[in-house]
Amino acid sequence: MKKGGAGTAKEAAAAVGQVKAELEDVGKAAGRAVAVAAAAALSPLSETLWREKAAVEFLGDVSARLAWRDLTVTVALGSGDTQAVLQALTGYAEPGTITALMGPSGLNKSTLLDALAGRLAANAFLSGTILLNGRKANLSFGAVAYVTQDDNLIGTLTVRETISYSARLRLPDNMPMEEKRALVEGTIVEMGLQDCADTVIGNWHLRGVSGGEKRRVSIALEILMRPRLLFLDEPTSGLDSASAFFVTQTLRGLARDGRTVIASIHQPSSEVFELFDRLYLLSGGKTVYFGQASEACEFFAQAGFPCPPLRNP
Repeated sequence: MKKGGAGTAKEAAAAVGQVKAELEDVGKAAGRAVAVAAAAALSPLSETLWREKAAVEFLGDVSARLAWRDLTVTVALGSGDTQAVLQALTGYAEPGTITALMGPSGLNKSTLLDALAGRLAANAFLSGTILLNGRKANLSFGAVAYVTQDDNLIGTLTVRETISYSARLRLPDNMPMEEKRALVEGTIVEMGLQDCADTVIGNWHLRGVSGGEKRRVSIALEILMRPRLLFLDEPTSGLDSASAFFVTQTLRGLARDGRTVIASIHQPSSEVFELFDRLYLLSGGKTVYFGQASEACEFFAQAGFPCPPLRNP
């Protein structure tokens, strides 16, 4: 009986070991499935640069969740005094969404954008916490892109030549030229620049593409590296209502591709405003409202400041 009992115990132990091994295999398979699912969540173009090599497994979650808490920016004045331009700001931005930073002119929307992107001036001092995916981390080149308010483009190059020139400078040297060309063409399509791809950018003495198309070219240059996090400083500034709508619609498409988009916006039209997922409203360097853009009017109405009918919120 004892021998039989010992045999049974050994068999049970062997069975347990086999089950553990099977569970480990299932876990590995599930991990691979999650990686494949994560890859499928991005467009083929975005997936390309998130693989270091073809044989390397997909690097899991490539999304960027940005959060900031008690963010304060102090500026040193020429007289030796200091002034707090942003005070105890808290908020977050999630993948797949576009967050609009809004407020009156001169109330440091761009300063908040620069603080989040790590681009503050030398006389500005930052305090508080900024977390990327739950960790304090430097915003590395390639993972984060910043589109400035001015379009610094070479006027004598075409749209395709401009993007190709940037791709050759910024993409890895060991990346095959065929892949670079494919990435350039894919970016042109993604930004809706097919119709003007062979038109010169233009300058003060050379007629070229429109202002909205120039702005989309500037954005295209930054998304070549397939960034997870995209900052834009007043991307609709200086554009007519139609161009501003198409630029913002393009940004919304980039966000839906899995990116986190944060932009400072000045006086958007009602059509543009409806494209925003979240609104971060500033006044006097402090937060007035942070939440769903679609719920902002109701929030202020309950606070005693209703938006008049048929008016741009």
